[in-house]
Amino acid sequence: MSQTPHSAFKRRRLNTQTAATVDTSDEVPPKEYPQNPFSQLSAVDKVDLAPLSRKQRHAWAISRTVQLQEYLSELQVLQTRTAPINQLPNELVVEILSHLREDKDDMAWIRATSICRHWRSVALSTPKLWSNIHVTFTRGLSFLRACLNRARDIDVAISIDKDVGINVEWLRLLSSHKTNIVSMELPIHPVYILPAEIDAALKFPMPKLEFLALTTRFSDHVLLEPAAGQFPCLRSLTLDNVSLRWTPSVFSSIVSLCLANHNNFKSSPLKTFLGAVEACPHLQSLELVEFHPDRKAVPGRLPPIVLPQLRKLLVANHIAEDISFFFDLLDLPSGCNVSLECSNLNRSRSSIVSSIDNILPEATNRLRCFSEASYLVLSVTNQDYIEVEAGLGESPLGTGSKALFDLRMQFDGSVESPSSFFVDALDRFSRAFASSPLTALEIIGEHNHVHEQDWRAAFVRFPLLEQLTLNSFKSPCTLGSALCALHPSESGALVCPQLRELIIKTDIIYPKHRDVVVDYLEYRAQQEPRLAFLQLESAVDEEQAAHRAEFPDDFIAVATALVDKLRIV
Repeated sequence: MSQTPHSAFKRRRLNTQTAATVDTSDEVPPKEYPQNPFSQLSAVDKVDLAPLSRKQRHAWAISRTVQLQEYLSELQVLQTRTAPINQLPNELVVEILSHLREDKDDMAWIRATSICRHWRSVALSTPKLWSNIHVTFTRGLSFLRACLNRARDIDVAISIDKDVGINVEWLRLLSSHKTNIVSMELPIHPVYILPAEIDAALKFPMPKLEFLALTTRFSDHVLLEPAAGQFPCLRSLTLDNVSLRWTPSVFSSIVSLCLANHNNFKSSPLKTFLGAVEACPHLQSLELVEFHPDRKAVPGRLPPIVLPQLRKLLVANHIAEDISFFFDLLDLPSGCNVSLECSNLNRSRSSIVSSIDNILPEATNRLRCFSEASYLVLSVTNQDYIEVEAGLGESPLGTGSKALFDLRMQFDGSVESPSSFFVDALDRFSRAFASSPLTALEIIGEHNHVHEQDWRAAFVRFPLLEQLTLNSFKSPCTLGSALCALHPSESGALVCPQLRELIIKTDIIYPKHRDVVVDYLEYRAQQEPRLAFLQLESAVDEEQAAHRAEFPDDFIAVATALVDKLRIV
């Protein structure tokens, strides 16, 4: 007998009902309410509820629930106040929050104030926590206003990110707290506010202001005219694409000045630089960053500018001629630290050598530290940049050393003919420091090969050298040969006759050069004065060790031979 679809459906449903039941032992059973709702109440509550009607009991339950919730809230407050973290003294809480303020995430300390009411109360009642204000794009005018109000009457430092667009309302708020501002970094965007409005709004006197930084990212310079006596305590001033009317009565107290012009399509008026120098007679630190003077407007050669108080000079530019211009224009005092940074040079060797000659002319009398330096570090690494550092002290790593000269030249690609370029750099810088009483020299270069005569020509210029460190790419055979050579003008005298310490860091010593290196070093160690310290060290890290698998025992063999023959450390 055929079955209808309906009967088949019914049979299938019956089959599902007879199937094995699912194990629900892990499920939470539904909550069972007591049949007697008054069983959990106290005897007093039961007496109060007995004469009440159903509606009155509902009202009583609501009122009683509110009372219990308030009681529970008080218990939670008591629990929080008696927690160990809330037993910390207020001074320690302030110290913790102050430490969090120094974190890279400068909002961490503000989030920490939400730990409990006690911490929040301590933070709001401590003005110094709100005295260092950093305003970002996400923390705008309302954040600045809240911090200024919570800082009350103590000194404040304000830093506003460059992407924040301020308007007249911002400047009015700053004006209302002008007597408490000691540091201010202010971006100027002509899109949001006109330069005339900025100039008018910044006329308010700031008697405690010590650091001021004004910057704009737009193509046109913003010209401001501060009033006399407006910044009586100003000591540090940074201007980026911003020009001022320089008057000695306004800026005579400045000891640190930074002039920057990151808009490479505009030339900075030379009178801006000359006016700044004349208006700041007590200048001790001068930084010129991408500051391109309009040299066409210079009537002939300018007389040297004497800055007797200057202790630090930084000139960073991608045009070597601009660096040389300021380098030659300033008459630097003895002991002044000089840092020159030239970046994005053309990769051709001729242009790089020309840039070195522009920055480091043959007449080196203008930089007195050339003749005072006792140590020199010359680094030409990766064929992409040159770093030169010179200073006072026994060695580059000496604790009492003081840097006098710092040069960084960065290129936009691999240098053509790196070996000859390294030789040119070595020759030029050794000539520049030839008259200095150098006692320590470190040379770093990932060059392929330097001939013996090139090493010898450089070392001859350092007769007082006592410590020599070489960090090179390949075998130091030619270096050892140069150190064993005789002085060309002094019969019987070795190159670097005062050498006492020799440190060689190299990646590879080929097996065929192993005995040659040992013989050279053995000969030099036996001459008077004898080497007191000799160190041979591999410059290869663990990741590069696999590339040297074909020469696994070269350093061990050389070191063993040196210990056996030389008997020195």
